[in-house]
Amino acid sequence: ITLADLEGFLKASRPIPPRSVVITVDDGYRSAYDIAFPILKSYGFRARSYTYTDFLGGGRSLNWGAINEMRASGMIDIQSHSKSHTSFSPADGEMESNAAYAARIRTEIAPPKATLERQLGSPVSHLAYPYGDTSRLAVQLLGEGKFTLAVTVERGANASFSHPLMLRRDMVFGNATMADFQRYLRVYTRADLK
Repeated sequence: ITLADLEGFLKASRPIPPRSVVITVDDGYRSAYDIAFPILKSYGFRARSYTYTDFLGGGRSLNWGAINEMRASGMIDIQSHSKSHTSFSPADGEMESNAAYAARIRTEIAPPKATLERQLGSPVSHLAYPYGDTSRLAVQLLGEGKFTLAVTVERGANASFSHPLMLRRDMVFGNATMADFQRYLRVYTRADLK
């Protein structure tokens, strides 16, 4: 399913089929176009690519031509992965003040959103936290910035009551075996509803 489908599920406006998954590809490497895109097309699977804007156009990264081709196919949706791919966690040991931290996170959120919306001609309201790192303040700033969905890299499933700016997802690396992948798909999340 798409993340829009999942967003509808979280808002209780649409059901999703059992055993559904969302496919995401992070960072904006050229391999998303050269390798993932043809495979996804061959199976008819849609996916989300989270890109960080400082990386775009470099030697190993996606360029706007590839991004526009993937988007035009209807198979790949592009959303934000921040400006520079720096952690959204407060800087430990660097004595980063709350004001400096908030300013840094705002810089990582707003400019890439504006750049992507201008280049893509469509709204950007989803974000993948770099390294999956976040904080309460980062979640608050995303909400203020009109983001409706954000994903971490905390393993597990997402129930209908999951916080839409703190969604879980499993990372699958190139060295994962089929047994690893099957294990990732077996999820059960216990939640204390008190």
